[in-house]
Amino acid sequence: MTPRERARATLNFKDPDKVCVDFASTCCTLNLGAYKNLLAHWKIKGREINTFFRDAALLDDDIIARLGGDFQSINLAGPSQWNWHKRGVDKVVDEWGQTWILPPGVPYWEQRGSTMPEPDLKAIEAYPWPQLITDYFDQLEARAKRLHEENEYAVVLNNRGLGVFETASSLRGMQAFFLDTMAHPEFAETLMSKIYDLYGEMYDALLSRIGNYIYVVCIYDDLGSQQGPLINPAYFRKTIKPMLRNFCDGIRRHTDAAIYMHSCGSVDKFIPDLIDAGINVLNPVQFTAKGMEHSRLKKEFGKDIVFWGGGVDTQNTLPFGTPDQVTEEVKRAMDIMAPGGGFVFAPVHRIQDDVPIENMIRFFETVEKYR
Repeated sequence: MTPRERARATLNFKDPDKVCVDFASTCCTLNLGAYKNLLAHWKIKGREINTFFRDAALLDDDIIARLGGDFQSINLAGPSQWNWHKRGVDKVVDEWGQTWILPPGVPYWEQRGSTMPEPDLKAIEAYPWPQLITDYFDQLEARAKRLHEENEYAVVLNNRGLGVFETASSLRGMQAFFLDTMAHPEFAETLMSKIYDLYGEMYDALLSRIGNYIYVVCIYDDLGSQQGPLINPAYFRKTIKPMLRNFCDGIRRHTDAAIYMHSCGSVDKFIPDLIDAGINVLNPVQFTAKGMEHSRLKKEFGKDIVFWGGGVDTQNTLPFGTPDQVTEEVKRAMDIMAPGGGFVFAPVHRIQDDVPIENMIRFFETVEKYR
């Protein structure tokens, strides 16, 4: 099978010739430092290394091929926000007006402050909302067309932004927005609805041009902690799910691509509602979180939603385990999740900078040998 045929079979719950894998097209890639370590190990020098979102490395085409990846990405992002690390900045104001800083010696950007201090409907009307920028859509369309016509990878439309719930939490501050959902429900719902409208406008504008080239459309919204949901599933079902369903319907006006939802943590209680709202793929399958065990997910939901991720624990096993432990975890994930299709192998989120190169190499070698 070609990568595209393999992806098509997997997304339709059919057994491919070998397990579908992704190391580059979504958030389940390598951190910037990890990618530099990998290139150094392979004695590859002189590469200009770009980032997609904050510290997520953009892997070069030859590296994706060397790792056996089945996917390449179109990255939905404003050019002004690309390559923060490359430019050497340590403070960025994003298109929502939110400030992010990179503390010394820390590999992750942190939010500072909030830009909507009061739960006021008038504040929503008056806010300087980001304007849709389409200047770079020509280059995205050209890349999508080239990837579709000149190679056999399945093309993924990846989104660098936070999700609707996360964006609202960012604008208000997480604690304040959690309180808003109970104390100021009209404000909270209006704010999320406005954000959905803006994201919908962006997807409509691009997918109307490249929808025929795309196999997967990514959306992001973290709904879980490691111990359980961040919000009451009943609140999600009543308030956010109808917005999400409308959003998915809007995507499907332009493409037959599978809709991929990234949501870290313990999100098992949301899965039936995500399926009902139109989500086809769940990522990153954080199987160490409560209720997210491989065997349970495959048994209960494996015929209804594709699992993209869950290949190795990036919090403990990959950075702190032995190479043999990495091998066993990779094999176990494939043994449980791969039969019957519906599984794209990828790590649980990004491979971090502190992963020993021996573990990283064993990880990639085991995937290729055992897939």
